This record gives sequence, structure tokens and C-alpha cells, in this order.
Amino acid sequence: MIYVLEDDEDLCNLIAHSIRTVGHEAKAFYRPSDMYNAIKKKKPELIILDLMLPEENGITVLKKLRKDMSTEDIAIIILTAREEEYQMVHALESGADDYITKPFRATVLTARINALLRRTRPSSEGNVLKFKDLTLNPAARKVSMAGENVSLTTREFDLVCLLMRKKGKVLSRNYILSELWGEDAFVEERIIDSHIRSIRAKLGKCGQYIRSVRGVGYVMGESDD
Repeated sequence: MIYVLEDDEDLCNLIAHSIRTVGHEAKAFYRPSDMYNAIKKKKPELIILDLMLPEENGITVLKKLRKDMSTEDIAIIILTAREEEYQMVHALESGADDYITKPFRATVLTARINALLRRTRPSSEGNVLKFKDLTLNPAARKVSMAGENVSLTTREFDLVCLLMRKKGKVLSRNYILSELWGEDAFVEERIIDSHIRSIRAKLGKCGQYIRSVRGVGYVMGESDD
């Protein structure tokens, strides 16, 4: 189930309809309070969230969802007319998994939804990944630091998982974008840097394991180059 929270009723219904056409269930909400009530009855896999809303803004909604243990793991895509870089960075650092600006193509939105849901749903693939005192379980989608669980967003988890699977290899920003968002996705490279900053902050001392390679990208641990 996917929830769409957008105060423009026509656009909200159009987005929900587009989501249904590719095989997902979707419900449209125009006010945060209505969506909160619905979540108590049925928790969605993913939320499409506008920033400019009645009652409270989208960032406040985002932070509330991330702070609540019952909703912290819901995938969230910000969909907004706000194009400022600081707004995108703020949304990602507040816990958004993806950020799409209006106007947008329905095909692009549904492709990004499908890519995110593929990684959100449980997988039996892969063994537990370890690097020093950082441990990641792909099947359970859990990451721990020295035995203590760390809460990451869906996209943050996927990024750490990719870096750990390829540890010692420098991954370019283009490679990361292709692996996590898809080859045809139109996503700016700076979105990766925002996710990395958030991941490092959450991982504390383990954040230093993710090294920046100037002009190229990132590597987990020591580079083979």
C-alpha cells in the first residue's frame, strides 16, 4: 500500500491513479491528520509526501514518522515544487529516501517508486556483511554498530549495503546512482553526498569507514587502487 499526501486534490488523485496503473494499491490524503489516522489502521510500505501542506509542513510530518518506532521504516519520497538545494538537503537529512521536484513525469515517479520498493521488501539474498565493528544484514535490513542497532532510512541502508558489498572499491557517483536509482533516473549527484553526510552522522565513529575520493565518489575501507 502506498499513501499519497498532497493538498492539491486533483494532483493527489492523479498521482494515486498513476500508482494504481502499475499494480500498486494507493490512497490519497489531503491533510496530515487524515493520513495519521489511516496509518493506525494500516501501515503503508511507502509514502509520497508534499512539503507545502495544511496543518503542518511536510518536513514536520517526515520527522514525526522517523521518530516513531512504528513508522520509522516506511519508505518516503518527497514530491515538491521546491527546487532549492538547501531544501533538498534538509529533507534528505531529515530522513527522506528520495526527492522529486514538480513538474514531473508519471513514468519517472512510478519508476522511482518501483526501485525503492524492490529494496524495501525483504530479500533472502546475501549473507551478513561485516567491516570492523559495523555489521549489516541484507535479508533483515538491519545494521548495527558494535552490537547496537542503527536506524537508517531505506535509501541510506541500500547505500551502505552497496558500499559494504564492494568494500575496498571506489564507487563513482554515477555508478551509485545507476545501482540504486536505475540507469534512466534523472537524479542529481549531490543527492548522494547528502545521504552520505546523514549516514556518517548516524554511524558515529563508524562513519569514518566511508571515505571520500575527491572527484570520483566513495569507498568503504581502504581502496585497492
